[in-house]
Order: sequence, then structure tokens, then C-alpha cells
Amino acid sequence: MKRSSAPSCGHAGRTLCALRFNADTALHFLPGRRQVSHIPGAGNLFVNFDSVYSVNTCEMKIRPPVLHVHDEKQISMKKLAQIVLVFVILSTSACSPDASRSVNENKAANEIPKTTVAMKTDDTAKKIVKTDEEWKKILTPEQYRILRQKGTEYAFSGQYWNSEEKGIYRCAGCNNILFVSEQKFESGCGWPSFSMPFDSTTCDYHEDNTYGMTRTEVTCKACGGHLGHVFNDGPPPTGQRYCINSGSLKFEAVK
Repeated sequence: MKRSSAPSCGHAGRTLCALRFNADTALHFLPGRRQVSHIPGAGNLFVNFDSVYSVNTCEMKIRPPVLHVHDEKQISMKKLAQIVLVFVILSTSACSPDASRSVNENKAANEIPKTTVAMKTDDTAKKIVKTDEEWKKILTPEQYRILRQKGTEYAFSGQYWNSEEKGIYRCAGCNNILFVSEQKFESGCGWPSFSMPFDSTTCDYHEDNTYGMTRTEVTCKACGGHLGHVFNDGPPPTGQRYCINSGSLKFEAVK
């Protein structure tokens, strides 16, 4: 017995070898044997199958076999066609663009970087308020200059600008999670560059008009410490470049 093959649509295509479909008729059958089917109002159908055909439910291509049908009673073929048409419509719903897009979106949502999963905690974005004197006791002079006085380290001088180690980057002032290594990329600017923050609870943004420029300042959402600036010249998919001072960061390796 020869079986015809249907092209696959990739993600959701499947072959149905149980349909006969034309302008007037539609039959539901099991291939490869003589079958008696009783349908209310239609009587018994005696069907001999010489071959089978396949239906690709994504492309709706039908390859018919040779069928021999013998009626015991007068059969309402239009009623049978309607029944099978409903079956075909239900079968093809899984191949719609919306369905495949939903699958891809769910898959993407579940593909979280391993580092992110390992370090996801409840210690993000809790507001921290300290006096200037308290910050001076906690931070090194360089950290204080950057985080509390909005300073900037020299390009290519920071500890993390070219680091490729896997892990997370926390705020040096309050330990808030800021970025993960999967989001880091080499921009050539001389400062650590990230395509996006850890999540929406990580950073705050402020307009910065200093030095005759209009930029977007990035600060730690928890303690308000200055981190750097964000620019719209980064790589896909975000198109953003978070240009961050190494002195504002504390790295935590993840194995």
C-alpha cells in the first residue's frame, strides 16, 4: 500500500490519513482495510481502500486515493462533507500564525539565562537612605566619588570594562542586582557596557544636561547611586548601551 507524504510546516504540521474531500463528498476512514461505517441518517457505508492520501493541515493540500464506495441507502453527502469540514478546521487551528507566535513567545519567556536563574533573589530595589557621612564610611573614595558625586572614571581604567567572567553585577553601594554577564557586550568605549538591566526594578533614569550635552543618567533604584548613562546605539534586540562605571559595580561570580 503506497502512502503519499505531505510537506511539513516545521513547527506544527501533521499528516492526517483519514479523509476524502471534494466538492460534494467527505468521508472519514481508516486506511488499509475494508470498513463499515454507520452514520445516523445515512445508513451503512462499505468502503474499500486501494491507497491512502495525506492532508497537510497547515497548507491544506489534499492528495486523494482511489476509493470505491457502495451505498446501501441514499446518503446525504452534504451532511458528511459538513462533518469532515468541521474536523479539518479544528485540526488546522494549531497551525495558525497566532498559535505559532504564542508558542515562540512562551518559549522565549522560559529561556532565561542560567546566571539570571541562579541569582534571582528578593533583595532587589528596596529603598535605602543614608546620610552623606554614612556613605563615606561604607564606600571607598573612588566609589563615593562615582556613586554619590556623579563622577566618571577614565576610559579603559575600570576593573570590569573588558571582563568576560560569568556572574552578576551588583551596586557597590547597596548590593542591589543591576546587570548580569549575559547582558554585557564589548562596545569599544572603555567602560562596561550592557544591553539591558537585570529587570525593571533595577534602575532609575534622569535627564542630564551637564557638559553641554543632553543624556540619560542611570542610577541605582534602591540607593540612588550614580551608575553611568544609557545610549541608543547598542546592539539588537534592545538597541541600547548602558555605559556604566566599574567603580559603581561589585561583581559576584557564578559557577
